[in-house]
Amino acid sequence: MRKIKNSNNILLNILYELEADPEMVTSIHSYVELMKNISDYAGCEDLPKDFSAFSYLLCNLDIYEENIDPWGHYLHSGLAEGRQY
Repeated sequence: MRKIKNSNNILLNILYELEADPEMVTSIHSYVELMKNISDYAGCEDLPKDFSAFSYLLCNLDIYEENIDPWGHYLHSGLAEGRQY
């Protein structure tokens, strides 16, 4: 099992955001499903085998809020930035 750095901070942030917007999980899920159909990077072999766009967006809400392709973002900058998924 992969260990997430700063998992306590990430979890607290997610819980805070969920309290403010309980529908966020449904919205993120719908966004991931939509992006699967239009992303050039969904399912890319360069992604880690355990990469989850859903958990990547939960851990990195700024990417979701900016409507950025989670797969492409991770490959082009998220990995180098040390973003968690």
